[in-house]
Amino acid sequence: MGKSRSGKSDFALRLIMEEGARLVGDDACEVAWCYGGAFVRGTPSLSGILEVRPWGPTRLAREQIIPRAKLGFVCTLDDSAPFAPDLHHKGIDVPVYPVAPFERAASAKLRLLVQGVQGLSSPEPLCLDFPKRVKPPL
Repeated sequence: MGKSRSGKSDFALRLIMEEGARLVGDDACEVAWCYGGAFVRGTPSLSGILEVRPWGPTRLAREQIIPRAKLGFVCTLDDSAPFAPDLHHKGIDVPVYPVAPFERAASAKLRLLVQGVQGLSSPEPLCLDFPKRVKPPL
């Protein structure tokens, strides 16, 4: 999460191209709170599309995207609020961590976060109800 032009899409592109990460969604994502966890998917109209400045919206290769994922944590790139409170809904807590996206060790720090989240990489059941739309603040 972060303000416009805070580096969200740039950081995502670097993680995809250099670390083998996959894109769930850019800009707006839908979140479902079910099966004891939070699950996220990109909006269908923008599936597989990443904003790459200065080129504009760019379609990624099939192997670079994933339709949905379990939400293990959220990163905030907004340095004006570096210690955002955890997200809490329906008894589910999702930790929020500050990340400086242009810092040299940013991707390594994110990898540490991923390694520390239990079950993030395990397959999860499909959640069909995505009632809450989340868009980073402008």
